Amino acid sequence: MNKTDSKKTSKKSVSLINTFFDNLRSKFKKYSSNYKSLPIGTKRLLSLGMVLSLVIFLPFLILTIVSTTTSFYNRAATGEPTGEPPATPTPFPSSSPGLTPKPTPVGNSVGWITGNVHLSASNFYLNIDGNNLFIDNNSTLSIHSDPGNSVYTTLETTWEENGVEMRLFMYFSRDPSTNRWRVTEIRTYNGSNPGDWLFYPGFEGTDAGSAYYTGNANYYSNDGRGVVHFENLTLQLYFAGISTPTPTPGITPPPTVRPFEILLKLKGVDGDGANLANATVKFVSSALDYTLGYITPPLPMVYEGNGIYRLPFGVWSENLPAANDYSIIIKGEKHLASKFCLATGQTEHCSGSGQISLPVNPISKVSLDFTKMPLEPGDLYQQDGVANGNDFKKIINLLIKPCSTLTDQDKLVGDLDYNGCVNIRDAFLMRQTLETRYDEY
Repeated sequence: MNKTDSKKTSKKSVSLINTFFDNLRSKFKKYSSNYKSLPIGTKRLLSLGMVLSLVIFLPFLILTIVSTTTSFYNRAATGEPTGEPPATPTPFPSSSPGLTPKPTPVGNSVGWITGNVHLSASNFYLNIDGNNLFIDNNSTLSIHSDPGNSVYTTLETTWEENGVEMRLFMYFSRDPSTNRWRVTEIRTYNGSNPGDWLFYPGFEGTDAGSAYYTGNANYYSNDGRGVVHFENLTLQLYFAGISTPTPTPGITPPPTVRPFEILLKLKGVDGDGANLANATVKFVSSALDYTLGYITPPLPMVYEGNGIYRLPFGVWSENLPAANDYSIIIKGEKHLASKFCLATGQTEHCSGSGQISLPVNPISKVSLDFTKMPLEPGDLYQQDGVANGNDFKKIINLLIKPCSTLTDQDKLVGDLDYNGCVNIRDAFLMRQTLETRYDEY
């Protein structure tokens, strides 16, 4: 608290004391005339009572004043309202020095390729304090990667805009045990001159060498000042010493990615327990080799509500050419594979060629609704392509374990309804599957 606040508090305390004694004098005058007519004994008794009252109640009055003052100081120290008019807040800067506000860009596609990282997006911009800063792929753009090693690499872009140097750096790490990578951190310059860093949280990726895709993505800086925006973001990582095809470094036109959004249900799962559980997708068509088809890496499902899960992902268009006879096979992490021949409304298993179309325009999103035929649990971890008595025994062996003692692997194996336990309901779901046993992978 500053000196001005301290003076205001002192005046407030003095005002309380003066008010008390003014009231006391007023009451004294009111009754003084009656007091003079009283007998001497009564006067002495009243005088003694007044003295005792002051002795008893005056400390309480002082304590109340001190408490009020202390409370005022405490509230002021923590930023709570103090009863005083609030100071005029300092406005947050609406722009950074040297930058001119711009409209949000549309269709600002980027394709950044180094020997380690391949990033493309159909639209990109970096928003700092309300300024949209975007890359025009001009001569000022520099792209670089730290070659790192088998578990570390970077993507580092630098450009100049309105006389201000801007940077966007992404840092990647790879888990050798799973061959999956993640973005550990994003950094950008803050639009000042000279520039300083803003820091953004990272996110999970996919297998090294495989394409990671997400639709519209906003990554917010830790202090809330910056937003990195990508649309149809695709990332592929190539780590030193890991045998994967290596792209040619440079600035290239962004490759086209077919965006997909598939809606699913899992039999026996009504809530969000399976959020971020994995599923793979296989595409079969005459445009591909009917026998081999195209299979994605495991993809995370996102809970949408009402028992529905969404599977957003993208595939390079060169891997999935346009055709109208696709069938799509979905297999969950503890489920039998289910074949879908229709884009929506399918309620029973199908055979033969599919009727799902992938358009000639590769950037048109393909939306599929497979919720009428939920995926059936049965091919339990570790999966072998069949549901049989061995899978049922895995659940029976886990029934004796209390929920609190189940490991993550136990739940991956036997928790078919994703409620955190392995119980008779999981055994019932498994038994239902054994009566049909469709696996269509």
